[in-house]
Amino acid sequence: GLGDGEMTAQSITPPLPIGTADYLATADLANMRQVILNGNMEIGMPPFGPGNSDPLDDTEITNILASLYDLAKANAPLPEASVRGRIINGTTGEPVIANLGVELSAFDSQFQQTLAVTSTLDAEGNFLFNLQDVSPTWAFIPSVVYGGVDFTGDVFQFQAQSPDQDVTVTVFDPTMDDANILVQQWHIVAEVIEGNLRLGEVFVFVNQGNEVYVGPTGDPEEGTVRIPLPAEAIDPTFRRGFGGSDSFLPANELMPIDMDWVDVFPLRPGLGGMIMLAQYSLPY
Repeated sequence: GLGDGEMTAQSITPPLPIGTADYLATADLANMRQVILNGNMEIGMPPFGPGNSDPLDDTEITNILASLYDLAKANAPLPEASVRGRIINGTTGEPVIANLGVELSAFDSQFQQTLAVTSTLDAEGNFLFNLQDVSPTWAFIPSVVYGGVDFTGDVFQFQAQSPDQDVTVTVFDPTMDDANILVQQWHIVAEVIEGNLRLGEVFVFVNQGNEVYVGPTGDPEEGTVRIPLPAEAIDPTFRRGFGGSDSFLPANELMPIDMDWVDVFPLRPGLGGMIMLAQYSLPY
């Protein structure tokens, strides 16, 4: 109801923030009811009256209008909110008790950062953030640097009924031993395009140990896992998978070393691992 949904760019006109108190303070409910019944095709709004293939009856339209006021309440900033948490060492299973800094970041629906605050672990290994005027639409994520590696906790949002959050960030001791690193899956897709062979290789790396792999030198910036491509590969590009093999973002961090392309991301333990898509062309 804030007019900032993922399909906003496809709208004929910018959507109105109908789920906010400011909008509803001046809203004409009778006019809104008529727009639902008869539509407004100039702005891309189809009708949902009796002549529509999937009509809404009077009670359903009333419920829709009433729900806007619930949206306004849900979208209202929380006057106060708090985040309590701890850092757990996943290698040892013990809480981290050290003078360690923790950062809490918030992002809006357009992935723009809206907040960044820091705290420090206390003597018992806990951290605390007290916040004011928090939007329930923001996504929060805690992070910490441990052993030279960035670790993050789960993403969460505040709701009016739950202004307090309890979170845990799991960190791991670093290792340069690659004995527990393997390619769990490797897929190759090929097609001929304009006389060239276009290939896509999907690698699923996993770390079966309980330490984070930081590469053979101990400095992730000097490389962690290696992806070998044919010497004749033309215009290689790389994309990193997030949340599954159908969701990829550009991975511009990879760098060529010898005959391989090398990632600079540490490989954390767990079956989730890291998914990498390499695409390139070869002479047919």
